[in-house]
Amino acid sequence: MLLKNKLSLQNILIVVITVAVTMTVTLFYSYLYEKLAPSKAKPGVSGTGLVLVVKGDDARFTDEAFSIGQAKSVFMDIKTGKTRVEIDGRPYLVTPSALHTESADYAVYCLTPIVLLSSYFTHLSVFMICAFLIVFSATVFVVSKSNRRQIADPISNLKISAEKLAAGELDTVIEQQGAGEIRALCDAVERLRLKLKESVYYREKADDNRKFLISGISHDLRTPVTAVRGYIEGVLDGVAITEDKKKAYLETALKKTDAISEMIEDLLLYSKLDLNAVPFELKRVSAADYLEEFVFESQNDYRRENKELIFENTLKSAAFVTIDCAKFGRVLQNIIGNAQKNITEGTGKTEVILRENHGSVIIEIRDNGKGIKKEDLPNIFTRFYRGDAARRTEGSSGLGLTIAKQIVEGLNGRIWALSTEGKGTSILISLRKTN
Repeated sequence: MLLKNKLSLQNILIVVITVAVTMTVTLFYSYLYEKLAPSKAKPGVSGTGLVLVVKGDDARFTDEAFSIGQAKSVFMDIKTGKTRVEIDGRPYLVTPSALHTESADYAVYCLTPIVLLSSYFTHLSVFMICAFLIVFSATVFVVSKSNRRQIADPISNLKISAEKLAAGELDTVIEQQGAGEIRALCDAVERLRLKLKESVYYREKADDNRKFLISGISHDLRTPVTAVRGYIEGVLDGVAITEDKKKAYLETALKKTDAISEMIEDLLLYSKLDLNAVPFELKRVSAADYLEEFVFESQNDYRRENKELIFENTLKSAAFVTIDCAKFGRVLQNIIGNAQKNITEGTGKTEVILRENHGSVIIEIRDNGKGIKKEDLPNIFTRFYRGDAARRTEGSSGLGLTIAKQIVEGLNGRIWALSTEGKGTSILISLRKTN
């Protein structure tokens, strides 16, 4: 319910409840007034009174409520023609009647007490006003307490929390309090806090990445840059005398610049992946067809170095996965390229094996290289890891396997490694099947 509608309804309820309760209490008071005080019960004439019996000019019998002297005084007033008399300051209505016996005739006067309308309504009005004020005050108190709990206190707490957020205390949780727009406001501020905290987190993470990457990449760039500088200086200083030697020096320098470009490209891609700033263009593909085509395109690089790249499909039926073909190709290229650099020319072999289990396809890239030490194996997906056995080569950015892990996990997959030192390494990727 909207807050303004709720407040309007509360005002109406206050009036309705106050009037209803006041009327009920007033009627109950009038009822008790009549029952508990018969002589003052209601406006008009009461049914209980006094009796005066007169024979001639002599008051013979009176009610025990007043004396013979009072009776004679009343009788004198009656004889003067009065229909209302006062006894002890209270008014009575005189109703004459006759009583006939064999011996004499008697005059009988019934004295009925009169309740004055003005007095009755004065008492009733005072009671009604008092009842109205008490009920109104109690209703306003209850409503005010409810409004304080549902409106004032949540706004006060929200103000305190907002001041803490303004002071940089982003861990301050905004509790959902109150009702209606107040609760919605608390929820909106809490979502704003989370967004702000997330933006601050990513900004700090970006700063940390920038510092770490600058430190790491500057270390890795030093070697190829120094090599390029050395080859160019060799040409300029006349170390390379013949045209063939100059050409060899320049071609080597060119390869080093390609390595530098690849390292910079890895650096930029890693930074974007780490900040979730790279969108995935997902496509449903056949796992076997995709891998077979990729391996076929990569085999020439292996053949030039007299190394072997083999694809083995063990699936019994077609299996489909949803991937970003370009980015997943980068994953395979990083792993297969890394394996190529770490196997021996002539006898080196890398196998890409496709198999499946319940709900997933498993891609295993297995080589017969020198393997990885057991203590280094858990760290090979860590950025800029520098273990000697972590398949790190000159001119590498040290980010290849880290980028592969980020992309695979971005596709809701899993990547891990198995290795035996001296026998080779297997990198395994698990991807969920797509129907």
